[in-house]
Amino acid sequence: MKAKELAMIKRIESKSNSDIEQSDYEYNRFDAYNDKSIFEVKHRHTFYEDVMIEFDKFSYNHAYAMVNNLNFVYAVEMNDIIYIFDIVNLVKEGFNFNWSWREMPKTTEFNRKEKVQKYVGFINIKHSYCEI
Repeated sequence: MKAKELAMIKRIESKSNSDIEQSDYEYNRFDAYNDKSIFEVKHRHTFYEDVMIEFDKFSYNHAYAMVNNLNFVYAVEMNDIIYIFDIVNLVKEGFNFNWSWREMPKTTEFNRKEKVQKYVGFINIKHSYCEI
């Protein structure tokens, strides 16, 4: 996990007054967890009103949360503000993620330029339940 995401987890942990453990399995589909929630965290260098979530992470983490009676927290940091989204609640409310296929970089790691089709959705920041 990148240093910025680790710092995000520490900020969330301090504001929530609960222990959050970093996922120790390198290929886990969520970044952190505690006894109530799983956390997917993203740091963005650019501000977006609508934050993107990849369907593969969304679907796995939502299903994992449902099976294990957990919350699925999606946290996105932009401009030093962490926007916290309760994905389980958004799904229960019938939120429209506007899923669509987009050509995007295969990975944000290692400055690779290869593009692939990804199925992604979007959440406007006004749907965050808190900001840290």
